[in-house]
Amino acid sequence: MKPKDLPIIWYDELDSTQLKAKRLIDQKGWVTNAIGHSDSSDIGKNVSISGGAVLVAHNQTSGYGRRSRVWSSCGGNLSTTIFMRKSMILPPQSQYDNSLEVDDTSLSQLCFVAAIAIGEAILSFRHKNISEQSIDNKMPGIGGMADYELALGYKWVNDIMIGNKKVAGILLENYKEFVLLGIGVNINQKPCDLPATSLSDHGIITRADDILTKILAIMGGLLNEWRLYGFAPIRELWLSRALYLNQTMTVALPAGALKDRDGYPSGVGCSADDRKDKDLSYCELTGIFLGIDGNGSALIRRDGDPHQTQLVINVGDVLMQ
Repeated sequence: MKPKDLPIIWYDELDSTQLKAKRLIDQKGWVTNAIGHSDSSDIGKNVSISGGAVLVAHNQTSGYGRRSRVWSSCGGNLSTTIFMRKSMILPPQSQYDNSLEVDDTSLSQLCFVAAIAIGEAILSFRHKNISEQSIDNKMPGIGGMADYELALGYKWVNDIMIGNKKVAGILLENYKEFVLLGIGVNINQKPCDLPATSLSDHGIITRADDILTKILAIMGGLLNEWRLYGFAPIRELWLSRALYLNQTMTVALPAGALKDRDGYPSGVGCSADDRKDKDLSYCELTGIFLGIDGNGSALIRRDGDPHQTQLVINVGDVLMQ
């Protein structure tokens, strides 16, 4: 089963699509698609969620992101959780080898698959809008926002950016035999208290159901490629739009989280200047972002390191420059 084949269940309002997915997994069985959207033919029908589902909320009251941060969700934006059985992301040979399991590395790589799917979906609507505006104005490149290239990029590990502002985010959670992929896209509105942007700010006119359909379709192809050929082609696609590549980047991370390329503790600790939260022992590490390795971990060369050591970061938050 591909993501686009999962039942799509719409709600007027939820506390959180992630929390709702966990409740549905716990209850198992069937659920009534009571809301739908303007093109829905499934309103009032019972749908099976045994293999997973796509939950969409027109409004979220308690949306959250990584480390339980508040994720603002406004009407007109996309707030969705795709939950699917882990077997959906196992390689094809798993049907012959029962020892194959979805490990933490595989789950984390799903973030990169999702980021590319979201990014490509946004770009497809960008190109569609440009084409329509060009026809309306009888000349290519005419139509206000249509005459510049969209500076879309991926910020390690789970953000989609336009310029230096966040337009979409991803939350990946492991729950029982399912993986939960939360996605939020600012379509018409954006939080006022964050460096964020929306698609409408860049002349992209679309609806939540349209961009969701495109994301699911693209994600299906990417998942198939990942399952067949591994992370390498996904890694290259992500790096082609990676923010801060070969540039200075600052990462906030837990003390002791750094490793060298061989997987051993790097020996780099938190100095008094680095440590920003003494209770949680979080540090800020600044260095050159060299890319991501075959597992999706960030590779950093610390500023001023005479040994040019490549540090491997599995968890952390990239701070805006």
